[in-house]
Amino acid sequence: MLGRGAAANPALFRVLKGGPPLSRFELRDFHDRLLDDALSSGLSPHYAMARMKELWYYMIWMFPGSEKEFKALNKSRSLDDFRSAVSCLFSSCAFDPDTGFNG
Repeated sequence: MLGRGAAANPALFRVLKGGPPLSRFELRDFHDRLLDDALSSGLSPHYAMARMKELWYYMIWMFPGSEKEFKALNKSRSLDDFRSAVSCLFSSCAFDPDTGFNG
């Protein structure tokens, strides 16, 4: 089950080795690079968003109490709406990298 844990927390292996926990800024950078790489590899914005929404199913647990923002993220239909929802989530929701994935 390490695969799901790594999807939920990209710094999982670093933390297991005794390193620092994931920061909000590090997660945002990871997310943005992953989305940009998906788009530059030739995926359409629709499919790139669908893949990122799947990833958010695992990462959302680090943002306790963010149900409203997560719903807006999942309802987004355009790339601009998706990026706006992600920005809102990162800027206005609490972040706790120690919260575990409950899936």
